[in-house]
Amino acid sequence: MATSNRRAASVLAALVLAALAGALLWFLEGPADGTERAALLRTTDAEPAHDAPGDPELAGLRDAETERTGRRTEATERGGAPERAASADPAPSIELAVRVVAVDPTTGTDEAGRLDLRATLAPTGTGEAMRLAGNLDVLEFDGLRPLVYELRVAGDGLRPVVREIDLTAGSTLPCVVSEDTLRYTASVAMWREDLVPVVVRTSDGRPFDAYADDLGVPRQNLFVGVFDVVVRALPPDDDSWDEPSDDTVAIYTGPRVYKTWTVDTATIGTLEVRGKRPLWAGLRAFGEPVEWRVLAVGQERLEFTLGLDDVTSAFATLSLRVVDGPNGSPVPGARVVLKADSSAMRREEHTDARTDLEGRLELTRILPGEFEFTVEANDALHSDHLVLERGEHRDLGDIVLAPSLGIDVVFVDEEGGRVSGYLEVAPYRPGEEADVLYPDNLHRHSSEGEYHLPLPTEPSILRLRESRPPQGFPTGRRSVNVLVDPAAPPLRPIELVARSELAVTVDARAHDHARLEVRDPLDLVVGRVRELEDGRVRVDLPSGSYEVVLFDADGAELGRTAFELGAEPFELTVL
Repeated sequence: MATSNRRAASVLAALVLAALAGALLWFLEGPADGTERAALLRTTDAEPAHDAPGDPELAGLRDAETERTGRRTEATERGGAPERAASADPAPSIELAVRVVAVDPTTGTDEAGRLDLRATLAPTGTGEAMRLAGNLDVLEFDGLRPLVYELRVAGDGLRPVVREIDLTAGSTLPCVVSEDTLRYTASVAMWREDLVPVVVRTSDGRPFDAYADDLGVPRQNLFVGVFDVVVRALPPDDDSWDEPSDDTVAIYTGPRVYKTWTVDTATIGTLEVRGKRPLWAGLRAFGEPVEWRVLAVGQERLEFTLGLDDVTSAFATLSLRVVDGPNGSPVPGARVVLKADSSAMRREEHTDARTDLEGRLELTRILPGEFEFTVEANDALHSDHLVLERGEHRDLGDIVLAPSLGIDVVFVDEEGGRVSGYLEVAPYRPGEEADVLYPDNLHRHSSEGEYHLPLPTEPSILRLRESRPPQGFPTGRRSVNVLVDPAAPPLRPIELVARSELAVTVDARAHDHARLEVRDPLDLVVGRVRELEDGRVRVDLPSGSYEVVLFDADGAELGRTAFELGAEPFELTVL
């Protein structure tokens, strides 16, 4: 009996050990469906991801930290506090790295690095503080707890900064997660004592770019370059918005780093005060007045309030219908692209929009500006250069895309060899400047030297810009302009020849003229005319046929002189 009991006990013990081993294996490898095991740390998506953070130095700090830890969780681009599932494991170690920059109105931020700083970090409401001092550019704290802290930073010649740092489960700070460590990153901007940060908040007190989240628009697309501040020495009146800013009183400088919209949280720029206070400052957003504020003696920051209507009233809309040629039937699924000349304003929702079953489409929430507009279907292409004004509602009506076979374009050099390059397409408008007609952004690229283009629905011009593989950077060599007429489509591939630009010097001093242009055989204005010190002008062009056109002060044409540019620089005297 005792032997049986011992055998049963042994079996039971073995089963318990097997169950424990299985549980441990599941814990280490994760469940079969691939979900994270309970003990792993994860970050929340408390804020939507955006194209570019307000602080580019912080982005570099995160990248370096990602390399150090070797692993980064999926949702740490914009941050979100890690949550730890119920587990018997010890709580993770919490670290904090704070990047400190001194604002310089000429560059946006001082990237030189180290500053003479004194900093304290203490849980809110307690006197238990960690202290750092020295010649630093990053403040490093470790051994922290999941609490809300108060950070105080001071430096010689800089205004002290007090910042709340949330390290709890609800934090929205960027966070890198390793096996046993949570490493948060933050940034702090400091201003010299003679500089005033300019702050913009929403009507309910949030940083202004929270409106982008409310509207579902990426912050970069909505707020890059939309603010300006004008200053006056005297109280403004109704006409003050129309007068230039008084630089003798103060100079405003916005963010200088590419594609950024803040210098620090809710801070759009810096006011360098040169005159006496009080002074009056006015905020413009999207080109329209918002409000005036007084900067008083001793006031350390200038704060404005931006209403949601100040943002949404700037939006334009664009509507259209796409039909085929023969019978005007709607074309569903036509691809519509509205690409802003400014890359910061390009929106994903506008780069591959499609018409509905009735061939209709409406693009909304468009910020005013200049755009490349294209519609493609049935191997046909409609393209245009649009300028949309603030609050404009434009209906383009019916756009006809008749089915076609498209056209083939090949890119070659002077010897006939294939080259890599970009194909530029623009509407043909005689008398206008070609460089203005072509979109600013290059995107129709071929590394093999051939490109299939849907047939344009209107007379259009093509041009090749040669690129250097594999990066695709333009080399500076280009072709002349070539006309494509849909009424007489080409029967064979169009050959565009990339050529180096040569200097053409024109002496027209013998004529009393107000303006000089160089035009190609399509009567397009080509090249950028630069005046030389001796009164002559220079323009750089690829080999081809051209004319010099002179105009008087009223815009009347005075005469034309034709010339042929070969393989060498050329000098022309207009007699």
